[in-house]
Amino acid sequence: MSRLVFINLFGFKMTEKTPSESHSPNTGIAQWDKKSNQVKKRISVADYMKSVIAFSIFGLGLWVYYFNVLNISLYLRYALLVLSGLVAVVMILSWCQYGRGFLSYIKDSYVEFKKVVWPTRAESTKITIRVIIFALILSAFIYTVDSLITIVFNAVLLRG
Repeated sequence: MSRLVFINLFGFKMTEKTPSESHSPNTGIAQWDKKSNQVKKRISVADYMKSVIAFSIFGLGLWVYYFNVLNISLYLRYALLVLSGLVAVVMILSWCQYGRGFLSYIKDSYVEFKKVVWPTRAESTKITIRVIIFALILSAFIYTVDSLITIVFNAVLLRG
């Protein structure tokens, strides 16, 4: 049961699974480490290579945009840059495990967002009016205190 471990430049531990490990149900992007009592996130070599391909496509789009190697118009270079960025994002979100996990997180967040009970328009208006009144009272109080301090300092400094 040998396992090759790599560390990529993002600091993720990448493992290459042996054939017997690839069929176990506990393999995934996050694994529990009993020694440190924490979840260790691992990224597979395949996901890492897919990420490298996606970033290379985007890098190629940047290179074409800035160096104009194809001698094409600015608008077409911009379109190629945007297209390469979209292709890279779609590749990462659909091919890679952490991209699919991110999409799952977004979907779950949207579900939780829909569960929130938002205040009605009348409640929002009442609270906004209360906040404005409180801000006006507080600013009048600060102005009064500042004026009193100015009067006291002027009286003391001009007297002495």
